[in-house]
Amino acid sequence: MKDDNTKLVFFLNLGFSIFGIIGGLLTGSIAIFTGAIHDFSDSLVIFVTNIFERKEQEKGNRKYSILNTFSCSTILITSSVIALFASIYRLVIPTAINGLSMLLFSLFGLGINGYALLKTSTNVNKTETKINISMLLDCLGWALIFIIAIIIKITGASVLDPTIAILISLYIVGKASKNVTKTINNCVEEIPNNMNLNKIKEELQKIEPILDIKMMYIGKAEEKIVLNMHIVVPKNTTKKTSETTKEKIREILKKQEIQNSTIEIEYES
Repeated sequence: MKDDNTKLVFFLNLGFSIFGIIGGLLTGSIAIFTGAIHDFSDSLVIFVTNIFERKEQEKGNRKYSILNTFSCSTILITSSVIALFASIYRLVIPTAINGLSMLLFSLFGLGINGYALLKTSTNVNKTETKINISMLLDCLGWALIFIIAIIIKITGASVLDPTIAILISLYIVGKASKNVTKTINNCVEEIPNNMNLNKIKEELQKIEPILDIKMMYIGKAEEKIVLNMHIVVPKNTTKKTSETTKEKIREILKKQEIQNSTIEIEYES
């Protein structure tokens, strides 16, 4: 995604979110108000993503990508919770809705977000794909609000307005919460529960000519399980035997779904 497109999408979302919040208050539609809140959060997501992406390129540290996902998910959860409480309040205390105005605002929102989606759909990298997915979800949300606006205009069933706003907010909270859990697991380098380090160590110590395993560290990096270890072998062990031993170790580790390993050889003193 080009920087010009990113800036355009940022200002489109920011401008429309302000316009949409006013529109939601004027039409009485909490769904439009909620959609505008989500558009505003998307603007923050684009801003934060741009910052962390540049930091990652400058520092060469993949942890910025994890921090970016966590920050963006937190923004989405916060905005959705605000919208959720406002929607529940409107469901309990109904307000008259101007069906025609709601229809026009939702159509405008669909057009703006559709244009933003188009601008974020070409030549994207991994980080920008997240922005693109967010734009797609916004489009689907505004399309749903547009359909509800038509139904309200025809039937006058205004209860659908806060109901759809609650469903959209719950969906976003659910998706963002999964991302938060995933990033926390990546930060603590959580390994699968069925992986027993002591059993792996016992199996490796059966390999000839390993005398001892001094250090063994297992963790997670960029979705892959990695292992670092130091093994002790007799001092007269040849280089060929050492390499064969490493290969035997890697074969066992692959069976345990450990994709990357660093094995250091130490000779018995």
